[in-house]
Amino acid sequence: MMMMQNTMTRVLAPDDIRTGDYVVVLSVVHESFPMLYEDGLDAHSRSLKVRTTTAPEGQPSVLRVAAVCVPLVLVAEASGKPRLLDTRRDQLGRLNETFGELAFEQLGSKAKRKHKKAPVDPKTEA
Repeated sequence: MMMMQNTMTRVLAPDDIRTGDYVVVLSVVHESFPMLYEDGLDAHSRSLKVRTTTAPEGQPSVLRVAAVCVPLVLVAEASGKPRLLDTRRDQLGRLNETFGELAFEQLGSKAKRKHKKAPVDPKTEA
């Protein structure tokens, strides 16, 4: 078994994202406006956007960058499914190439095994 050195995910500026990078969504920005009729807010305060940053829901997905047209990034999930990200909303981090390749490959093979059809039992088939 190959020993890997510990590495860190690097936060990426949109201009630093390159085709072939292995990335993960580190955080997601949500923008909203305060309630229009909230007591105590004047008209100016109600028109200001509120930005909230959260961690992505669920298990992190290792993604491979297929194309970049800032602010949009076309990525592929390990399962092969394409996804379009918006760097104004999604903060991306670059994974170490060795770790990214390994995780992408292993998560991809896990997804393929999960999606294989179960064998059909001729006795139950109508």
